[in-house]
Amino acid sequence: MECVIAKAGKEKKVRNFYPGLFADELESIPDRPGIVRVFSIQNDFLGVGYFDPRSRVALRVYRFEDGPLDKKFFLHRFARAKEKRAKLGDFHRLVHAEADGLPGLVVDRFGGILVVQVRNRAMEVLRETWLPALLEVAEPADIYERSDMDSRRQEGLPEKVGVLYGEVPQVLEVLEDGLIFQIPIALAQKTGYYLDQRENRRLLEQMIEPGQRVLDVYSYVGAFALRAARKGAYALAVDKDLEALGVLDRTASRLGLRVDIRQGNAPEVLESLARSKTPPFQHVLLDPPHPG
Repeated sequence: MECVIAKAGKEKKVRNFYPGLFADELESIPDRPGIVRVFSIQNDFLGVGYFDPRSRVALRVYRFEDGPLDKKFFLHRFARAKEKRAKLGDFHRLVHAEADGLPGLVVDRFGGILVVQVRNRAMEVLRETWLPALLEVAEPADIYERSDMDSRRQEGLPEKVGVLYGEVPQVLEVLEDGLIFQIPIALAQKTGYYLDQRENRRLLEQMIEPGQRVLDVYSYVGAFALRAARKGAYALAVDKDLEALGVLDRTASRLGLRVDIRQGNAPEVLESLARSKTPPFQHVLLDPPHPG
């Protein structure tokens, strides 16, 4: 296994379990990309990772003890992630990239379907090792890949979108606290539905009082707005994606809820609301898209 050496002072990041070093933070590097052992300039062992000078982060550290990045390693990582989320039900984020010691990999579970994102060159190269481990631990019926984010393009990697395993249905059904969303898989943003925001949605619903006004900007399929409407609030959802707003409208109709919808670019809609002297909102949600 090749080695890399961190520059003086930069080894502190790895010792503090930070999983990445940039090219200018490395004192010595191998001639080619690959799995490497990481050392300080004093020759202290720091970890094992993947080095690729073409990546935005040249070194991704995957383990802070010595050992291979083999199937056994990934089996352990996935099993640990599965155990952590065992009480979250059938819909949850199974793998949180760096938070689960797997930089560059996000996996969301929708019942028997997994939706994955591969975000960097290291995870792309290691795909043939981690994918069999994921299948063994998670035991999905189907896997769909949505590797089409900006971070992947910045890595110089092509987009990969489509069925990765099994036969994925055309519509992804998402159940969350009594809300049922039917999201066309081709429409889905990110991994299809922002499962990692569930606790924030629950918190908002606890805060809402009947009769309040809630503005949900960049609403996607309106999960925040629907919870507000369910509590008896007036909810206005704003998004430029007409198909996503269609999912929101159909979901609201099935549940007997009312959510007003404005389609368009958020800044323009907000300016229009201000000009028209719309009554104030007690709760405003702003979650603009960002590269990822």
